[in-house]
Amino acid sequence: MKAVCLISGGGTNLEAILKHINKEKLNLSITSVISDNPKAHGLKIAKKFNVDTHVFNFKEYKSKNIFDDQLEVYVENINPDIVILAGYMRILSKSFCRLHSGKIINIHPSLLPKLKGLNTYQRALSNNELYHGSSVHLVVNEIDSGSVIVQFRTKIKSNDTVSSLRKRVMEGEYTIYPMVINHLANENLKIINETPYLFGKKLIDPIVINDF
Repeated sequence: MKAVCLISGGGTNLEAILKHINKEKLNLSITSVISDNPKAHGLKIAKKFNVDTHVFNFKEYKSKNIFDDQLEVYVENINPDIVILAGYMRILSKSFCRLHSGKIINIHPSLLPKLKGLNTYQRALSNNELYHGSSVHLVVNEIDSGSVIVQFRTKIKSNDTVSSLRKRVMEGEYTIYPMVINHLANENLKIINETPYLFGKKLIDPIVINDF
């Protein structure tokens, strides 16, 4: 299978995925890494792994609609089997989501449906949550709202800071994201009408991986 990966920043999840591909643990080829930010460190990571990169600098577009249209055309020409969001910080257009329905996945640093949006680590600590983690989910045209497939969950410690909690959660992400991508690439995981089916069974609740 072939995939494209959309990024905006550091590209740590992208690197974890590419390492899995290099070790032949993923039956997948990333055709292009696309960024809305020309300074995204993830672009350097992609080049290190000899993956083609393309930049749509959001700041250079007169409107979001024009940006969305250009991105959609570029990805449509590639015709990927999977669209992987790895730290991509923009909401995809309704048209893009419709065109690639059931093919777009994202990883979000919270136990969805809790804590959608930004600053999830600080919010988890401020809310005195017992657990925090990360969720791999399908992407729809509403922020962090598609069906959740797998979650990594960790207990919040009394001495946790944003930094320590983020480090632990991100380590979990490097496991669960390649896991989901591998199931998609091997067709163990199929998406029918925006609903995930794993090994032919409807996934009613997400799979939860605990580190405790």
